[in-house]
Amino acid sequence: MAPEPNEAVSTRRAMLARHILRLLGLYQLSLGGWFMVLRPPLLPEDLHYISQASSGLRTWLDLVFNVMGGQMAALGCALLIVSRCSLDGLKRADRTFLLACGALSALLMAYTNFVLGSNFRWALLIPVALWIAFGATVLADRSVLPTSDIGPK
Repeated sequence: MAPEPNEAVSTRRAMLARHILRLLGLYQLSLGGWFMVLRPPLLPEDLHYISQASSGLRTWLDLVFNVMGGQMAALGCALLIVSRCSLDGLKRADRTFLLACGALSALLMAYTNFVLGSNFRWALLIPVALWIAFGATVLADRSVLPTSDIGPK
């Protein structure tokens, strides 16, 4: 039985939305990788802005931390949405990517703050502990894993 015309359009739109979301995810991963590995400490526009702004470094850092805070808030929003979804049927790759989110966000943030000797370094271990708890729960609780996906592949 063929789907109703409205169902077919809705299915195509959902598929298109999924592909666009995947492209956005790949973009964010690529951008993050560039910032972590390839970007020089200061770009020419950074130096220009620092030298031109009346308050220099402080104004520039306010802008940088505004962007960084926005990225953190965006990850938080995405995780809230994911937490509303059923974990039943998560594939191994899905679990791996979710746990990679923790490694790339909380673990890297905590590590960097320990290297810097930040006053907030100990508080930043809380999200690391939560990611570890999430990983242990998802990997150990067979009720949130499909039976066909348990075990080595």
